Formats: sequence, structure tokens, C-alpha cells
Amino acid sequence: MGKQSESKSITRENLLAAFWSLYQTKSIEKITIREITQTAGYNRGTFYDYFIDIYDALDQLQDSLLDYTRIAIDEYRSNGFNQEIVEYITKIFYDRGDYFSVFLGENRDPNFPGKMKKVIKPIFYEVWGLSENSEEASIIFEFEISAIIGALSHWYKSEKRMPYEKFLSMTKSMMANGVLAELQKISNRVDTKLFKEVFNA
Repeated sequence: MGKQSESKSITRENLLAAFWSLYQTKSIEKITIREITQTAGYNRGTFYDYFIDIYDALDQLQDSLLDYTRIAIDEYRSNGFNQEIVEYITKIFYDRGDYFSVFLGENRDPNFPGKMKKVIKPIFYEVWGLSENSEEASIIFEFEISAIIGALSHWYKSEKRMPYEKFLSMTKSMMANGVLAELQKISNRVDTKLFKEVFNA
């Protein structure tokens, strides 16, 4: 029974690996079950022993990444929030960059960022000691998490031209001091009046 269960697990992982190899370069609409099974070395019928359809395979792959994120957040919680939250969340994305770079890339599932936010957002409330019923906190954290995801998405698309350490430093600075402070660092304008007018600061 154990060997049979292990064999099924290996088959499922092989099918997911085949799907992933195709999904990295093709939109899901252009991937066929025949391609997946041929790549994995199985017959077409085997696919349906594990997945309802191609979108189910995508969901299962995403679920494994979401589970990884939940476990990482639980470790952060159990360690007493011993790291700055923005840095920790960014590192989760960085450590699984081979997946996140695709899920946040050109062929991304538009629902994936929302799934990630649902997993990540509760820890922000906990770190700051705020109620999830607070509309003000909800807007702040939606803005903050969306900014992190958007910045990472851009970073991946630019093929990580900026070193991760600098990217992290900029991200943390923008969260702590605002976008205006970062613009002032890189702008050649000496007079900051225009910045203040544009941002109503």
C-alpha cells in the first residue's frame, strides 16, 4: 500500500513538473493535456487520475506555493516576529523566485496575486496589533502588499538587473519613508518644491 501511494505521488509530481516546464514559456490556454503527458512520459488517461483539467493542475501547483508561504509565515510567528515584516515577506518571494517570477510574469494567472494577499495580509494585522475589521488598516495593508508584489513583478520582468540587496533596501525605504524620499535620492532636481507640489506633501 505504501509503495503504491508513493508511486502515485511520484506520478503526480512528474505530471506537475511537465506542466510547469510548459507553463514557464506558454500561456495556459496554449498548453494541451497531450503535451503534458507526452512530456512526462504517460498516456493521456493518466492525467485524469490526478487532475480535473489543466486549470486544476495550475491550482494544485499554486496551492503548494501558498502552503509554503503559510508555513514560512507560521515560522515567522513562532519565532516572535524576529525580522522586519516587509523584509521577511519579500524574502519569501525571493526564495521561491523560480515560481513567483512566472506567476507574476507575462503569463500569470490574474487571480494569483489575490490568493497571495489572502495568505499574507493576516500577519500584517497581527504584527501591528490591529483588528481585521479596521477599514483603515485594510486599505493600508492592501496598498503595502500590492506595492511589494508590483515591485517584485517588475524586478523579475527586468531580469533582476538591480541586485536583490539594493532592491530590498529600496523597498523597505519606500515603505518606511514613502516614495517621495526615494525620488529625491535619484532626481537631479535640487529644489524639492516640485516634488512636494506633485505629491501634495
